[in-house]
Amino acid sequence: MITAELTIDDSQYPSIGDFRLTSRRGYPLTVLTAKVPLAPVDKGAAVILKYGYTDMAEWRGTATNIAKGGDLMTVTAAGTNELKLVETLYRESFIDETAEAIVRSALSTTGLSIAGIEAPGLQVARYTADNIPVW
Repeated sequence: MITAELTIDDSQYPSIGDFRLTSRRGYPLTVLTAKVPLAPVDKGAAVILKYGYTDMAEWRGTATNIAKGGDLMTVTAAGTNELKLVETLYRESFIDETAEAIVRSALSTTGLSIAGIEAPGLQVARYTADNIPVW
C-alpha cells in the first residue's frame, strides 16, 4: 500500500488516503488534488507531498485552489517550477537570432535557473512571441 504525507505551509497530514497527482502529455504541469481535514490554508501556500512504498518520492507545489465543504477541504496544487513556465507570459521579437538565444531569453523571464540548452545553433530569421506562456 502506498503511504502519503502532505504538508501545506505549517499544516501537516501524516497520512492522507485520497489524493491524485496528474500530468498531461505535452503539457509541463503536474497537478495535485487532495482531500484533507480543514486547516487555515490560503492560495499560494507551499505544498509538499511525500509518497511511495518504501522509498518516498517528494513532489513540491503551490496551492492554486482550496474548496472547503463540511469538515474537509479539497486542495489543488500545481508544480512550483512548472507553474512558472505556464503562467509567465512572454512577449518579444527576434531577427536573425539563434534558437538558443531565444529560449534563454524566454526562460530568463521566469526566474528559473538555466542549467543548459541544447540547440542546433541554427539562426532563426524572424521570431515573434506575443503574450504566450513560456513553455
